[in-house]
Amino acid sequence: MRSSVRRSGALALALLAVASLTAAMGSVALAQAPVREIKVEGGDYYFKPKDITVAAGERVRIVFTNVGPIAHELEISRLGAKDVKWSVAAGVSVPADEKKDVDEHAARGTPEVWLPRRSSGTVEFTPVNPGTYKLECGIEGHEEAGMVGTFTVLAAGQQPTQLPRAGGLPLAPLAAGAAGLGMVLALGGLALLRRR
Repeated sequence: MRSSVRRSGALALALLAVASLTAAMGSVALAQAPVREIKVEGGDYYFKPKDITVAAGERVRIVFTNVGPIAHELEISRLGAKDVKWSVAAGVSVPADEKKDVDEHAARGTPEVWLPRRSSGTVEFTPVNPGTYKLECGIEGHEEAGMVGTFTVLAAGQQPTQLPRAGGLPLAPLAAGAAGLGMVLALGGLALLRRR
């Protein structure tokens, strides 16, 4: 009787370990496809970073902070992105004509966000067409003054030298750790079953 209780306990532990491993793998799979968040600072008259590289098909969120004493915008010309959405931080006021302009760009697949001085906002989108596009401030004279860069979209399967990650943590080590823990628990449970 006692050995069957131990076997049942060991079997339950093994099943729990397998269930945990399965859940961890599912969570990691979902976590591996997050929105890629890229922080961009803009001022008089620069973007930092001024050159950005992403992969086609990945969801991108640019958090744009205008540290300058005048209005600036971030626009990625002729990108043809899907599902463009933009917003500004709470309390930031965008004039009606600028809001209309940004909304029209979003409807055409051009990511853009307009910001008054010393404020922040976001633009989120999915680039679909590989190529190199202009990252610019569309306010008259700002591009010519140096507020310009590049936004490169790599084809599926191409690997850039560096892609920023949401939260700054690479996810592969987390996946390996979760899978390793699940395997240790599962093997430990199976070893207990064999001993009895």
